[in-house]
Formats: sequence, C-alpha cells, structure tokens
Amino acid sequence: MYPPGYPALLAAWTAIGGNGFSWLVVLQIMLAAGTLLFTFDALRRITPPFVALGTLLILAVNPHLIHASGAVMSESPLAFCFAAALWASVSMARGPRQTVVLITVAVLAPMMRTMGVVLPVAIVADWLLARRYRDTVVAVAVFGVTVGSLFAWTMSDPVVVTGNSYAADLVHKAAGLPLWHTVLNRVFRNGFFYLTQGVPVSLPAPTIAGTRIDNVIVSLVIVSAFAMGLIPSFRKIRVPLLACLAMAGLLSMWPWPVARYLVPALPLLVPMLLLGIASAGEWISPRAAAIGVLAFALVVSAAGGTTTATRIAEGQQCDHNRAVPDSSPACMTRDQASFFGVVQYVNDSLPKDARLVAAKAAPLYYYTKRRAIPSAQLTNIDSATFWTRLHNEQVDYVVLGALHSSEYPSLAHQLEHRCSDLQLVASFPPHTYLFRLVPPVAGATNSAAVRDDRACAAIRKYQHDAQPVPE
Repeated sequence: MYPPGYPALLAAWTAIGGNGFSWLVVLQIMLAAGTLLFTFDALRRITPPFVALGTLLILAVNPHLIHASGAVMSESPLAFCFAAALWASVSMARGPRQTVVLITVAVLAPMMRTMGVVLPVAIVADWLLARRYRDTVVAVAVFGVTVGSLFAWTMSDPVVVTGNSYAADLVHKAAGLPLWHTVLNRVFRNGFFYLTQGVPVSLPAPTIAGTRIDNVIVSLVIVSAFAMGLIPSFRKIRVPLLACLAMAGLLSMWPWPVARYLVPALPLLVPMLLLGIASAGEWISPRAAAIGVLAFALVVSAAGGTTTATRIAEGQQCDHNRAVPDSSPACMTRDQASFFGVVQYVNDSLPKDARLVAAKAAPLYYYTKRRAIPSAQLTNIDSATFWTRLHNEQVDYVVLGALHSSEYPSLAHQLEHRCSDLQLVASFPPHTYLFRLVPPVAGATNSAAVRDDRACAAIRKYQHDAQPVPE
C-alpha cells in the first residue's frame, strides 16, 4: 500500500547509527530544518522580505510540522521534497543542472509518500507552459519508468480492501450510487472541509472557544487570500502553485477528508496565502501590503507557538524511557491508552503462539511478538466469509477498539453476527475489548454451555458508545 522510498531512507539511516528512536528523530529534525532553509532561501530571492520572513515565522512554530519532525512519519521527507522543488525552480538557473535536480526531487516525492505524485504532475505542467519541450519529454520518460511503475504496483495490490488499499479507496462508493455521483459528492464535501477546517487547522488559525463567527472570518480570509494569490504565485512560484492545484484535485476526489494530508504541503500553501495578502494590500500601498502580511503571520504564528508550547510542556511530563509508551493522560488519548492495556494483557496472559486480529496489527506485533492480522483485510467481506477466514487463519483472539476506521462499525458489525461464538476475555475502558474465539464442541451445533452473553453485551455497548475514528 505504501511506497518504498521512506522505508529505504530509514534503512540507510539506521545502517549508519542504529535503530534507536532518538537517532531516527535526528533524521526527521534535519529534514524539517532543511525544509525551512530551502523555503526561506527561495522566497527571499523572489518575494518581498516580509513574505519570506512571514512564511518562515509561521512554519517554524507550526505544531503539525514540529510534531512530524519529532515522530517517525513520512510527512517530513515529503515536505522536504516540496521545499527543495520550490528552491530549485526559483533559485537555480534554467539548464541541465536544474532539470536533473527537479526530476530527481519529483521522483523522490511519491516514493516517500504517495501524495507526492502531484510534484511530477506540476513539473511537467510547468515545463509545458514554459515551452521546455525537450525537458518535458525527458521528464515524462523518467516519470513513466519510476512513478508509473510505482503507480502500477500500487494499483495491482491483491488485497483490494477499502482502507487498506489505494486501489480500493479510489473506487470506493456508497451502496446503490454510481461512482460519478459519489465523486461529485466528494468534491463538494471535501472542498468545503479543506477550506473551512483543513487549512485553518493546519496553519493553525486562531479560534475563540464556543463561537462560530471566528471560523467564518478565517475561512473568508483564506479563500480570499488564495484567490488573490493565484496570479502572483503563477508569476513567482509556479511549480508550488501547480502542485497545490494538483493536490486540490486529488484530495477533492479522495474518499476521506483529513486535515493531516495538508501538513507536508504547508511550505507551498503558506507562501501562496501571504502572496495573496500582499497582493490585496498593494492595492492600498506597499506599506499596507507589509503590514497585512506581517499581521497575519504574527497572529497565526502566535496561535501555532501557543499550541506548540503547550504540547512541549505536556510532553515533558511523559516518561520516554519506558519499553511501552507512557499511557498517562498527558501522553496519549484514553483509547490509545486502552490499546496498550491490551498489549500488557497479551504479554502477561496469552501464549506465545496466540494469533490475533486487530486494527493496529503492526504495533500489536511489535510490542507482543504475537502474530496479528489487520482487521481492515477482513471487514469488507460477507459474514460467512469473515468467520471462515478467522478459522482458516487459526485466529484465537480479536481486539476491538476505537483507533481505526475499520473497527467502527465494520468489525463490530461482523462480530455481532456471531457474538455467541466469542468469549469476552477482558475489557479496557473506554472502548477496547479482547475476545476469544470459542472452539466448537464436538457433537454439538454450538457450544452455548461454555459461553456467556458478556461478549454480545460488550459489542452492543461498544456500538452504542464508540465513534468512528478517521485514519
């Protein structure tokens, strides 16, 4: 499902300094610092100083970028690729060297994170607009071999399960509706979400608790700034603009709107916003443009800095030296903490050869060394096939929690069909349960004699209390 570039980068990095988490974070911090450096150096060459400074101020304290730089996530390398493309497109002279750098960065971007495919699209479009036809032919050939192969590999995923396969995600639609109708609904829904929630949350824009007028004002400012920034962005930072337009098209048609998808694109989005504000201010005077940009940057960076400072203070309360993450309220959500309750129980009470189904199968295996199967592979099939698969895979236990969209309502619905075939082993508030599959009793159609109704009651309670969690 995921491209191989980021795992390859981690493999090379760990070959140098080992698998320690701190060493991995050093890589993320270097990528984040490089993103700031490339972005600022590019903008200071082609935009007024207050635009470059305002962009740096907003990005430097952005809580989402800082979080990504302190975690083993692909957002930081993709943001670095975007920033490097911005820098190469405006700082390097047109010629073979620039062509090689841009093609290389454009190949690396989708290898780090699939959404990076918008960068090759943007570069090809930019060179066509610039009538760089020879460079375009070379780029299309290289992208066809590299990015095209990646796309073909992704689309040929044999496990075509929504939520666990991009091939399935692309054609996911509501029951009874044609695909074109579903896509049209997505475009309106996702567009509204990203303009009114996604971008403001990613910046992050300041909000006033308990009010809605601030959300309306922020959304109007963002939409207006983007609109005003189209022409100056086209003139000064065309590759980032085209990448953002391609990303808007991709995200508008994706089944699920998630604000986190915008985080790697912040080095491209923020300059566009500030160029739009500067363009509006210049209708009054150059001083008004500078004041408008710096005022916006100060307000947004103040909100981001406050959030960042709060998260740092909370993080300092956590014990980072534990084998299993600190599950205190300041360090993780209650549902995350309940997952690690399952981890502890599995380590203490289940046999080494136990097989489980869980939404978070990879971390469950990492912390317990018990074989775990992702529930997303089993939830989009009929009930009879689901239970047959459980028995064929010799599954002993099922973990039902609230950390992945495949659990609510899909997994709970599958388990409810034959809840009498389950035994409630343990529960971990607020919404996590561990069930055991009860083996059939010889000579009986069911084994009700050794079962109780606690499993059915637990699943009913889960369906009443739990809420879907977007991945």
